[in-house]
Amino acid sequence: MKSLALETRMALREIFTNTGALSIMVLAVLIYGIFYPQPYLGETIRDMPIVALDLDNSPTSRQLRARIDAADTTMIAAQAPDMATARQMLMAREVTAIVVIPAGFERDLLAGRQAPIAAYGDASYFLPFNATMTAISTAARGLGAEITIGRMAASGTNKNTAIAQSQPLAISAVALFNPQGGYASYVVPASVILILQQTLLMGIGLLNGGAGKLSGRSDPGTALVARLVAYSGLYLVWFCFYLLLLPAFFGLPRIGDLVPLFALGLPFLISVAMLGFTIASLMPSREAVILTMVTIGMPLFFLSGIAWPLEMLPGWLVTLAQFVPSTTAIPGLVQVNQMGAGWEDIADKAALLWGLAALYGVTALALSRRPEKLRT
Repeated sequence: MKSLALETRMALREIFTNTGALSIMVLAVLIYGIFYPQPYLGETIRDMPIVALDLDNSPTSRQLRARIDAADTTMIAAQAPDMATARQMLMAREVTAIVVIPAGFERDLLAGRQAPIAAYGDASYFLPFNATMTAISTAARGLGAEITIGRMAASGTNKNTAIAQSQPLAISAVALFNPQGGYASYVVPASVILILQQTLLMGIGLLNGGAGKLSGRSDPGTALVARLVAYSGLYLVWFCFYLLLLPAFFGLPRIGDLVPLFALGLPFLISVAMLGFTIASLMPSREAVILTMVTIGMPLFFLSGIAWPLEMLPGWLVTLAQFVPSTTAIPGLVQVNQMGAGWEDIADKAALLWGLAALYGVTALALSRRPEKLRT
């Protein structure tokens, strides 16, 4: 036990005395935690600029423009005299969309005919595009429904009956777990798990790759356990910082209980640490470990299910992704922290992470005990 305690203290001291490890495992974690959420704190898109080309210039077309401008997500920033001017503004990114109201718009509506409008948006940015198109279509549907109801009421139809006939299906959408519909509430809780994984893997590689391999110790097993305790203990602090303090500080939703959160977080950190020891033992140098971690960082991001649903990936990639701890930890921790899932909901994920911890623990210990001639 004295040897294990001594090794643990040495491992912790090494983190804070090694400039590279301190930069990755302490400073980078703090910087990421403070600055990474900043671009997303606006949560929802507001007042995206739209240029209107109103060729009808009637009271009804002006009412439609007013409805679009009144939406939270859009505003009519300019009115163009012709399509060429509007297109030039869109290409210069002065606006995110063009709405064209054709001549005869009011006449067709009053005559009971369809009066289509055209909307052109910059689809290279999904969020602004979806916000502007949704606002335009909502404004057009709302105006059309009001005109239809007014026409039916004028013809003697009961107003409630007119409303029911013009809108036979009423949709009541309730946003669960992300009531603001914000991007920060979606991307930050998942991304911080990946940040913890990547910095821990890189830090372990820097400290234990090449000349710093565990196999260089007199007792690799004791060194492995000691460094596991040291690294996991440090990252348990960062785990609390990322999943408990940051949501409270930035106002992100967090409703989960602590017991299932740590029941999933502990095997996640241990499995990542054991994976780091395994990779470090396979690499010939510290530089090779860092280069490998940087190279696989983006593939791990896409395999995590953040950028693209795992259900949409090929089956063999989904299977491969299960060997990466973050693939299981991200949905599980999000379910606990943001959705209030209990132990029974994440027990299978915890079991898988413990299985990965055991698998990588065995491989790390076996690699650290290789004969010297095989290690070189």
